[in-house]
Formats: sequence, C-alpha cells, structure tokens
Amino acid sequence: MKRNNMLVGLGLSLILPFTMLSADEYTSQTESVVLDSFDDAANRKWIKRDGSEGTQERAWVAKASRYGITPDNSGLFNVKTVNKYPETLYGHTQKEDIFSLGVNASFDRLGYNYIDLIPTVKGEGDKLKEAPIEIEGLSSRIDLWVWGGKYNLNLEIMVEDYRGRRHTLNVGSLDYSGWRNLSVAIPKSIPQTSKQDPHFRPLKLIKMVVRTAPDEKVDNFYIYFDQLRVMTDRFEHYYDGKNLTSQTAIDEIWGNK
Repeated sequence: MKRNNMLVGLGLSLILPFTMLSADEYTSQTESVVLDSFDDAANRKWIKRDGSEGTQERAWVAKASRYGITPDNSGLFNVKTVNKYPETLYGHTQKEDIFSLGVNASFDRLGYNYIDLIPTVKGEGDKLKEAPIEIEGLSSRIDLWVWGGKYNLNLEIMVEDYRGRRHTLNVGSLDYSGWRNLSVAIPKSIPQTSKQDPHFRPLKLIKMVVRTAPDEKVDNFYIYFDQLRVMTDRFEHYYDGKNLTSQTAIDEIWGNK
C-alpha cells in the first residue's frame, strides 16, 4: 500500500509542474482597447499596458485616388471631427464632448476609386507625416462604428506585422443607412510572436481604405467613423531571462557589429 501511495505521489509530483506550466502558458487578458475615439484630434488618449494613460496629437488625412476632386487640388479630401456620434452608444441627449471623424469625398468619374485614411502626426515645420498606430498585445479583432449613406462602398483596414509585411483586412460593405458596428477578425496567419523571442510583436494599423464600386455614383458623398477598437490579449508569459531577448539588451551587451 505504501509503495502504491509513493507511486501516486511521484506521479502527481511529475504531472503538477507541467499542469502549472500549461495553465500559465495559456493565461490571457483579452480586452477591448480603444485605438482612436476621434473625440479630440489634438489630444488622442489610450491606455498603455502598464495601466497609465498615453496621449498624442494626431490627425487623420484622406488621400484621393487618381480621379478625386479636392478643393485645392492637393489630393486630400476634406476630413474633420464633427459633434455627431452613434446614439446607440451615447444616447439621444446631445453631448458636446463626443465626436466622430467625418469625410466628404468626390470623384469626377466612375471606376475603381478609393480613399486612403491615414493616421499622421506633426513632423518638421508642422508638416504631417504618416504615423501608424501600434496595437499593443496579441490582437484578434478590430471593430469600429461607421455611418453609411447607402452608397456602394467597401471598407478595408491595412495592418503591418513586425517583419514589415502588410496585410489587408476586409471589413465589409458600407451600402446601408445610418450607424453600424463593423468588425473584422485578424487571421492567426499574421505573425504577432516569434518562436525564438516570445515577446509580443505588435501589429501596426497603417490605414483604412474605402473603395467605391465601379458603377456607383461618387460625385459627392459622406462617411463618418467612431470608436476604432481592437480586441487584444495583453498578458505576456514571464520567464527568467526574458529581458535578454529585447533589442535594447542585445545592443547594450553586444553593441553594433
């Protein structure tokens, strides 16, 4: 009997560490994180992984494809934040501090036209430069609210992985009336970790793209965007010596070769 008890105890002692490791390995902290609320372009706010609040001045610009009609022939459509929003989210009472991103676009001919909506920050001499939004954690889905005016348009989101490869996610049609919450899954085939370095390798949101159907009337139309969010797991498994895999540590120890 004692021998059997010893064997059982030995078996449990061997199984338990693997059970604990397996449970810890699959621990998750999935949450919905706001990438941009569009409420205040001059002071975009988000929550960092350490729980602190990050802020950054940011502007979205809309670039026209070949046949876009722009007010000053700059190739940039009219984009601004407007005090309009989904009442499903905020209620019917007017709120002065809630905004969405509005786009007014025109093309001078039918065809495969498109609009690139690009996040930017101020560069040298207040010139705007492209500034992809880094998505913290291991992200699985992007969603946002979009107002459609019953035009035959389609929305895509482009992301970039840590290797610099870009991927287009098809969000779907905007051929409906009013506000809708649209979402798109991020395929597991897009790498967000590497085998040798288990740190999360965050994706970057490069731009949103609105494409027009080739037979759609496009001489003057409007689109509005609100609450750009991502579902992401921000829990990273810890192991002793993990800090040695960071580029900062590698540069500090080995320097430039």
